[in-house]
Amino acid sequence: MNGIASVADGINHAVPTHKELQTSIAWLTKKGLTVKHGKNYELTDIGKLEFKSASEHTNNLLEVWNVIEKNLGSYNDN
Repeated sequence: MNGIASVADGINHAVPTHKELQTSIAWLTKKGLTVKHGKNYELTDIGKLEFKSASEHTNNLLEVWNVIEKNLGSYNDN
């Protein structure tokens, strides 16, 4: 999870707590967007599609993050 925290810090300069990471990753896993392999997490095919869609028109990480955040809102009721 240290790698994930580093990326989060790079995006918005706020390092998430361990509990925040656990909660977020559990939510992503429950929604079928991530899967755990050993000590690592990776995107599922659905997660990869979400990322591909979000990064279609930009290489700017903050813009990709904003699109992903917006798209993930649609998963709240699923």
